[in-house]
Amino acid sequence: MDEAFMATMKRHVAHLSVGASTVRGQRTKGLVGAARSALCAVDLARFAVKQRNIFDRRLDDATEVVSRRLPQSARSWGLSRKITNIFLRLALYNRFLCEHYDLHRAEAFYEVALDSIVAKCIKRRSEGYPLPTWPGVKHLTADVSKVFQQRASEIADEKGIFRVHLDMIFWTERE
Repeated sequence: MDEAFMATMKRHVAHLSVGASTVRGQRTKGLVGAARSALCAVDLARFAVKQRNIFDRRLDDATEVVSRRLPQSARSWGLSRKITNIFLRLALYNRFLCEHYDLHRAEAFYEVALDSIVAKCIKRRSEGYPLPTWPGVKHLTADVSKVFQQRASEIADEKGIFRVHLDMIFWTERE
């Protein structure tokens, strides 16, 4: 596929990644548009790696790129990470983007996008496991996220999948 087509596909996935439910409760004018625009600045080619530490650094970089482009009142690590993770998951699920950027190479490293629903599902499956109190997306820190992501990895391992796919499972279980 040519680069113009890939750029259009990337914009399309960015558009699908951020809607009213993605940023619910933020009440910031222009947030959805800014988030979609920010995702277009994320270089997907940087995620075709086979080393977790490299992937994690690049995910942190992309989270920062997204955060800097959000309206000041909506800038939080948790929201930026959620938006970035949703975008990366949808890019992974998109045949054109996945093949073009070899995103499947790092599928095992992708995070589940954390929000109150996913956190509640993780907690429900974690009796006896010491999880911190869910602070909400806006107040989510990297340290708290790491604990939830670790537990998500364990839950995913039990299911024979990668944690990135838990979001889909948790959301469909609610229906």
